Amino acid sequence: MKRNARFISISLTIILLFSSPSYAWDSRDHMMVAAIAYQKLSQSAKDRVDALLLLNPDRDNRLALIPAGTSSAKQKMMVFMIAAAWPDRIKSDPDYHTDGTHNGNRPPNDPSAGRNIGYDDLARHQYWHFVDTPFATDTTALPAIPAPNAQTQAVNDLVVSHWIQESFEVAKLTVYKTPFALGRDHLP
Repeated sequence: MKRNARFISISLTIILLFSSPSYAWDSRDHMMVAAIAYQKLSQSAKDRVDALLLLNPDRDNRLALIPAGTSSAKQKMMVFMIAAAWPDRIKSDPDYHTDGTHNGNRPPNDPSAGRNIGYDDLARHQYWHFVDTPFATDTTALPAIPAPNAQTQAVNDLVVSHWIQESFEVAKLTVYKTPFALGRDHLP
């Protein structure tokens, strides 16, 4: 009995000492993908993105994060990168509210779910942040993919124009085809 307890104790210690930390998909990762996406945008798409980001009520706070002396072109890219982390930042912002069911991870069953009204929208729309694809290991019938989601918002939303679609495709390819370029050895 003592021998088994000692073996288990040593095994757990070894596992804990040599296990590597797991990383979540965080603001840094969103900003890295945004930097790649911004560089891949056409000049007209960059101009549209830059114009839209100038309308953001939080623009002064974002600009304050950029080091003095940064070139105008780099400033624009950095504002885009900072904006890419916005969905994560509002998770703890008391001015925003969680909409939908399942703690905000499923869209509400009303027209507000897919409505993008701009900067005045204080709903978190957490379900816009991912695509929740059901799966089964047997022949169980699967439910439909909840919509709206990250893909439907980026592709179908009339308010979100071509530049977002282009960014989404670049980001999707970057994340799923070349995860090592992001400095991580795992998929998000």
